[in-house]
Amino acid sequence: MKIQEIRLHTSDLQNIKRFYSQVLGLPIMHEHGGGITFQAGASQLTFVHNNEAEAGRPFYHFAFNITESKIEQCVEWLKRKQAAINCIEGKDIQHLSHWNAHAVYLYDPAGNLIEFIARHNGQDREAGESASFGVPDIQCISEIGLPVEDVPEAAAVLKERYGADVYIAAYPLFAPLGNEEGLLILCSTQRKWFGTDKYAAIHPIEIVLRDSVRNDAQFLQYPYRMIRQD
Repeated sequence: MKIQEIRLHTSDLQNIKRFYSQVLGLPIMHEHGGGITFQAGASQLTFVHNNEAEAGRPFYHFAFNITESKIEQCVEWLKRKQAAINCIEGKDIQHLSHWNAHAVYLYDPAGNLIEFIARHNGQDREAGESASFGVPDIQCISEIGLPVEDVPEAAAVLKERYGADVYIAAYPLFAPLGNEEGLLILCSTQRKWFGTDKYAAIHPIEIVLRDSVRNDAQFLQYPYRMIRQD
C-alpha cells in the first residue's frame, strides 16, 4: 500500500504554512485560499482551511519514512530548526522494537503529532549523498492515524474492502493495516496516541492511495474518504 496524499483540516493555515515550508522546509506544490499542499518525498501533504474546525481543533497523527541510517541526524536537524521534540521517558529517539524501527515525535503548531520513522526492515541503508539529514531524506508519508470507535470492526472492513492486511499484530484498541510503505493506523477513541496525553479523536480525512482501493468511498460512518489513484 502506498499513500499518495493525505488531506487534513485545520483552522490555522498560516501557521501550518510557516511550519512546514519555513521550519521543515517542505516544498509547496499548490496553494490557494482554501488550502496548501506540500511535497513530502513521494507523497503529498495537504491542509484544508476550515473555519468550523476552530472549535474542535482537529488534530491528526501521521508519519514520514526517512533514510534508515539517519535517525540521530534527524534529531539534530529538528533541534537546529528549534522544532519541539516530544521527549518520551527522557529520550528523544524511541526504539520501536516490535516494528524494528526507531522514531522521533513532535507536534506542529496545530497540535498534529508528527513521526519521523527509520524502518530497518528491507530499507536502503546507504546514507546517500550527504551524511547529514535534510528534506531529501524524507521518503514518503507512511502512516495516517484513523481513530475509530470499534477497531476490530474497522479492521475487518479495511481487509475485506481494500485488501489491507494487519501489519505485525492487531489489538482490540489498536491495529495497523498495510505495509511499511503505507499503513492505516486504526486507533480506538478510548486510547491515547503513543507518548502523549491526547486521546485519538475523529476528524475529517481524505486519503489518496495508489492502486490499492476501489473507487472513491466513505469509510463506514466516519468522515474518512479513500480515493483511488491509478
